[in-house]
Amino acid sequence: MTISSELLIGLVAGIAIAVIALLIVRGRAMLQRRPSVKAVASDPRVEQLATRVGMLEKQLQLTRLDLEQALTAASDSLRADIKLIQMQTQSVRGAAETDVVDLAVRLAREGVDADDIARRTGLPKDLIESIRVLHNAG
Repeated sequence: MTISSELLIGLVAGIAIAVIALLIVRGRAMLQRRPSVKAVASDPRVEQLATRVGMLEKQLQLTRLDLEQALTAASDSLRADIKLIQMQTQSVRGAAETDVVDLAVRLAREGVDADDIARRTGLPKDLIESIRVLHNAG
């Protein structure tokens, strides 16, 4: 699910909540204006409104469940993306470190002195000395 569809679901839920609140407020105002509670109770418009509010509440519950599922799916997707990025970053770092060590080995085989290798690669001198010994660079 894309972010835009999640936003759409959120907007629909927000609109549904606003409509329900408006209907409830208007319903209360209508009840307060009527002189008789019995007359209001028998008014078919109030019954229709109550039915509509009930339907909207059910739709809101379904929308809330859909939204929770969408958010869970989006969260899982983001976690997977973060994990992939972390793995790629580690892979790139590992490749860069390997490239630096390969450069140090090549320079050591060419007879470049340890201080120069350290300056070019940024590796510590003790590691460079080990590389020089292992690769018979003197």
